[in-house]
Amino acid sequence: MHHGGGVTEQSVHKALSSDSRARLIGLLRQAGRPCSVVELAESTGLHVNTVRGHLDVLVRVGLAERSTSRRSTPGRPSVLYGPTLAALPPQEALIADAQAWARDHAQLAEGSATGRDAAVALVTQMLAERGFAPRGEEGGNLVLTACPYADLAGAEERLVCRLHLGLVRGALDRMGAPFTARFVSVDVLTPRCVIEFVDRSPTNEESAP
Repeated sequence: MHHGGGVTEQSVHKALSSDSRARLIGLLRQAGRPCSVVELAESTGLHVNTVRGHLDVLVRVGLAERSTSRRSTPGRPSVLYGPTLAALPPQEALIADAQAWARDHAQLAEGSATGRDAAVALVTQMLAERGFAPRGEEGGNLVLTACPYADLAGAEERLVCRLHLGLVRGALDRMGAPFTARFVSVDVLTPRCVIEFVDRSPTNEESAP
């Protein structure tokens, strides 16, 4: 495991050797949302400055990340902390990353495509930006030639494929497209998945790897 920026597996293990830091990561994982230093201090019984110091270490080794809260009134926004994908179990990391991807693209997809070609083009663009390396096939199918989730999935290849399909279907739903998507070919070893765009029907809606 290597988190970039000179961070090594040894530094990650050293960071988690502290019971307090290990507990903070556990709290961040359980929360399901970014937390403030004050919240974490109250949960652990530690002083806010102590918590802040531990969080700085977790951010430095790539296990936590900072964000800022949105304020409806003037003033300095609060700094919030959440776990990175590296701090999550594989399945949780997959789901969290997929949810973030869907949120990032929700506005782009909302009612944006009126025709089949436009909808497929937008889905292709979204998948390309995420690292799936999609390629159009003759006949209108879309081939995913790369999988950005492969390292996280471990033995859960089918979970990865279901996430692929769910992301595509969700985008089509937000566009108001009159068709959906299904897999016609899945190869968990290469990885190479083929998506077919089909009319909506109970059978097609239920199709999954």
